[in-house]
Amino acid sequence: MKSLGPGFIAVLSGIELTNVFMYMLFGRLYGVVGIVLVIASIIPMIFIQEAITVPKILYGTTPSSYLLTHRRKLGVLYLVAIYFGSLLVLLINAIIISILLSNIFGGSWLPYLLIIVLISSLIPGNNRIGKYIEKILAILSLFLMIYFIAFIVSILDHPATDLFSYSIPSLIMIIALWGAASSPYSMLVQEDDDELGDLKLSLLISIVISLSISGVAAMTGLHTDIIGALTLTSQGLYSYLLVIGLISTTILALSTIFITVGRIISGSLRVLKARTTEISQVFYSIVAFMFILSCIIIYVGHNMLENLVIMGSTLIGVISTIAMYPLLIYYLDIYLASRNRIIAYNMLGLAATTALLTIIILLGFLS
Repeated sequence: MKSLGPGFIAVLSGIELTNVFMYMLFGRLYGVVGIVLVIASIIPMIFIQEAITVPKILYGTTPSSYLLTHRRKLGVLYLVAIYFGSLLVLLINAIIISILLSNIFGGSWLPYLLIIVLISSLIPGNNRIGKYIEKILAILSLFLMIYFIAFIVSILDHPATDLFSYSIPSLIMIIALWGAASSPYSMLVQEDDDELGDLKLSLLISIVISLSISGVAAMTGLHTDIIGALTLTSQGLYSYLLVIGLISTTILALSTIFITVGRIISGSLRVLKARTTEISQVFYSIVAFMFILSCIIIYVGHNMLENLVIMGSTLIGVISTIAMYPLLIYYLDIYLASRNRIIAYNMLGLAATTALLTIIILLGFLS
């Protein structure tokens, strides 16, 4: 448990219901092209997570603290982008998990929504108990590896030609996929990591799970009804273990988001190591608004969920890309001051990734 650092939490908390749904959607609709794009969507996150950790290891500096000190406006832009992107992720996941639990266990969705949000918001982050709870949730999230088992089984049960049928997604759908993969709140969580070891392991697990989710959808043609697809439309032991994994990763993501956005408002940037329980009334007001909005969306009908996830993920993708620009300036400043070759390589990778995402977003909206 002690070896599971912030990098492990950052990556595992990023595998939440938005990701799972979008990965399934891409696998089912676009086949092998969708699977390739799912894996490709994780690459920007690899650059971002590494770009945040490397300067911390070399110079003890983090993007948020540096930008707020030396480039105040860019620092505010960086944190505001993470803040609103994280709130969108919270909203979408709270809605999906409440409907998922309602469909599985019966009853109204409202109690489940209240319970999940309450549990997520009350997990302590400023003591040893809170940290152990987060690590336990991260470990339980590994039940999502059941998707990998399902993928292998589907390969054995279906002709290989099923996997290689494909179509081409629109640019807007690609932006939505990037938004689902980006998990903006993990950018602040990663600032507490002092090494790359747990990050590399977590990213490997993330890639395997993502590949399996999109692969099983491509092979079996799972209909993207959110509830049936998430649980693989099964009622056996695998399905229940999968539900445990989905609940765990959702609570982990939501609790991390609560702490992250609370830290942004309270002005303290150490998301995992030095947290406070004091969160401003502004934050509570926004959470209340999001709760009311989620109730309205659920009341109007479940058919809105697919469009909600796609539109919300698209907006998150745009916001996450905006957050990459201050990060790029941060890297440029560090490179000019140090002329470090490692910093240069990471800066070039980050610049190329940011430019590519910006072009896709601009072309997507223009088209």
